[in-house]
Amino acid sequence: MIAIEWDGLTDRERYNDWYRTERDRLSDLARDTDWSGLFTELGRHPERVSLPRPGSRSGFAPLHQAAWNGAGLASIHRVTRVLWMSNQEEVPADLR
Repeated sequence: MIAIEWDGLTDRERYNDWYRTERDRLSDLARDTDWSGLFTELGRHPERVSLPRPGSRSGFAPLHQAAWNGAGLASIHRVTRVLWMSNQEEVPADLR
């Protein structure tokens, strides 16, 4: 089972540099509509599917970015499948 990460902190400075860098990368991929890169990253860290950029006022996670940026249904479906997989044993190969 995948344990989804949820933010308990909203202050960027409370996180380590390496973690902020990884989280910013995930947020940048979603913001820039780089769905291929996003799904590669979510394949490595599916537990981060619901995380916004640390310190973000919008609180937009990858699914919010997909909807906001008018992603196709296929991309939105893949993001929601990662969320669904949080209740499953492992991420399917097609999401890695």
